Amino acid sequence: MSTNGTSGAYLTEPWSPPAAPGLWVVITPHPLLGNRSYDGPALLDSGSGVCAIPRSAARSLGWTPVNKDYRVATAIGDDKVWAYLVCLHTPFGDFGKVTAIESRKDYAVIGRPILSKHLVLLDGPKLRFSILPANP
Repeated sequence: MSTNGTSGAYLTEPWSPPAAPGLWVVITPHPLLGNRSYDGPALLDSGSGVCAIPRSAARSLGWTPVNKDYRVATAIGDDKVWAYLVCLHTPFGDFGKVTAIESRKDYAVIGRPILSKHLVLLDGPKLRFSILPANP
């Protein structure tokens, strides 16, 4: 997750298999719900039905949740978490508003709400990946 490079007409990020692709992101809350941004790592997770932000970051930045009883199903059972309305900014562009839940992880998660609208290209030989809009 270091510096960006270009490959052809699109931006690429480094990737280190067998780890899942990840990148550095800036997540900002909806302007009415806070004004301080999360600036940190994020993991691309096509198996996640939600986007997530680190609980410690959301609470320390003073973000106002839009839902304190957001229900999620996990491998160990159902849970209630706080949810936030956020905007996601990456080296590949801005992904607009999305609901993101709190996570116990120390990184953000970019899940299917965003990935389902984009193509993720993995270039194994060059160890790079790209995210492109599915319908340019």
